[in-house]
Order: sequence, then structure tokens, then C-alpha cells
Amino acid sequence: MRLRRQIVFIVLVGLLGSVSLIPHRVVAQSSTLGPLMYLSNYIDRFGEVLVDFANLPPTTQELRWRWNERPTDDDAWEELPVGNGFAHQYVSPPPDTGNPLCQHHTFYAELRKQDGSTFVLSSPFAIDRSVDVEVDLLWSSRAMVGYTNGDTIKIKVLDDQECTGIMSAGITSDMVVGYNIPLTDEYYTYRLPFNEGPITIYFEFVDRANNLEFRQIEIIRDTTPPIISAIAATIAPADQGHQLTITGQFTDTYAQLPWAIEWQFIDHTGVSIGDPVFHILRESEVLLPETVRLATAATPFQITIGVETIPTQAAGISFKLFDRAGNGQTSEPMMFTTPPTVHTVYVPLVGR
Repeated sequence: MRLRRQIVFIVLVGLLGSVSLIPHRVVAQSSTLGPLMYLSNYIDRFGEVLVDFANLPPTTQELRWRWNERPTDDDAWEELPVGNGFAHQYVSPPPDTGNPLCQHHTFYAELRKQDGSTFVLSSPFAIDRSVDVEVDLLWSSRAMVGYTNGDTIKIKVLDDQECTGIMSAGITSDMVVGYNIPLTDEYYTYRLPFNEGPITIYFEFVDRANNLEFRQIEIIRDTTPPIISAIAATIAPADQGHQLTITGQFTDTYAQLPWAIEWQFIDHTGVSIGDPVFHILRESEVLLPETVRLATAATPFQITIGVETIPTQAAGISFKLFDRAGNGQTSEPMMFTTPPTVHTVYVPLVGR
């Protein structure tokens, strides 16, 4: 597994690494006519932040600075060599609040010219040491989360946009070919390997602070419908409405339990009544024997569902059972079997 991950990481790093090395600076002012100040988006290995200036008046010669508030007379002036309107200065980083996901600060620089006049520039700065991103996978409404019967899955990268933001995202599952995930509000369609069974999807994320993070998600791809047998259906009165009970055996390669059921009432001729009802089964609605068999063997089950009303002409039911991946298997229509009604008869005692 470690070798597989190394291969995946090398592929993704090769795909996105060249993008992640591009420097990004925070621009404090939009005007290109007046003085500008740029801050690097990271704290370098010497524990400093690089500040660049542009369009400075040629007579600019000193600066003093402070984090999160304007400089005061307590801050010492420092020499600032200016050439052709450009200058740079290394400053110590802002106070660390301990939050690895995001810290927002503002850098203030007061610059002084030879005639003693000053002007102030400011720029935001974020400390970001961790990738803050979520992956949204769009699952089928008829499949359990983590399962699919499709050839593709739909993925969207959710960037909180509260700090530096995600710069690039990559995905692979075959350890050979990696793909970029577009950073948009639209879902990206990713083609899965054609095999059935467990599939590991690998992600790589790079944010604008050059943080790199790898993640993986395990899914099950199952395109084979389940096999159902020995089916029987019973309808009986309940405290509220009626109780529909379906028993049988369920065989599925990757999940031994039914996931959902779609049923429709039929009359005595087999004609459907009303619209079909799709219902995701709760754990309490599926009963199994004490010993659950392996997924390769048929698993006996009993499904009990509360039904508020039953059409007067209903004589049976047709239904389809779904496995966790959303594959459905339709059963032959079945007529209801009704439990026998027990009558208590009181006989008067005569001649005793």
C-alpha cells in the first residue's frame, strides 16, 4: 500500500507541482499610479515576511511598520533604499494565534520622504499552515453513501475561501493517470476504473500558501443486481393502519442486506394501483437471523413496513429491492397472504 501511495503522490505532484511553485502576492492597492505594497503569502525559512514596494517617490528614504495597527512614535524608523521606485524589506511575522487553518492580520507601513512628509500603506496578510477544503461527492438517490453502480462519479471541491484559498486540486484512482479538478461551482465528472469492488480515490490539494495535502476516499463500485428468492408478502392490521411484511432471501456480492424497496399495490388481475413508493429501509425495518452469512451466500431477511392506507381493490403487491449501490431486482407480483383471524365463541352453560 505504501508503494501504491508513493506512485500516486508522484503522479499528482508532477501534475500540480509546477503550478504550486508560482509565487502569489497580496496586492494592497489597485491603483498603478500611486505607491504600491506587496506582501509575500508565506513566512520564509528564516521566520520573516518579505515586503515589496513599487511606484515609490524617489525621495522616499525611511519606513516604520507595525502589525494590525498603524505605526506610532514608539516604532523606530528604518532605512529603506529605493531604486527606480522599487524597494523591499524583510520584517518579522505577526503574532501567532495558534490557528493552523487561518489567521488574518494587516500590515501597516509608514514611509517618510526627505522633506519629512509621510504616507501610510496597508495590506492584509494571512497565516495559513493547513489545507482547508472539503470534497463533495454526488451520490445516487437510490444508493447508499460510499457505493455506486455507475461508470463515473461527480465531485466538487468545496473551498471555504476564508483564508488563502485552494489553488489546485488533483485526482486519480488508477495510480497511472492524474487529472485536475476544476475549481468551480459545477460538479466534475470523473471516470472510474471498470472493475467492480473497492476503489480508492486519491486527492491532492495545494492552497495559495503552498500547503500540500493528500487525502483518499474508499468507495464500492457494484454494477450487478442482487438476487432475491423465496419471496412472500403478508398484510395485517396494526395499531395505526396496516403492517406490510416481506420475507425472502437476498444475495449480493458486496452487501448482504437490502438497501431500499420500491413497491406498488396491484389488484387481483395484476394491474397496478396508484403510483410506486420508493422507501429507503431503516435498520429496524430489516430483520436477520442471529448469524449473518457471508456476502457470497443468500441472506434471509424480513422487511416490515407500516402502511397507512390500503386501496380497497388491492389484492397483492409488486416490488423491487435495491442493493447499496442502487442496483434493483424486480420480484414477480405476489398476492397477499392474510394471517388467520381467531374468533372466540362463548357457549352458555345450560343444564348444569
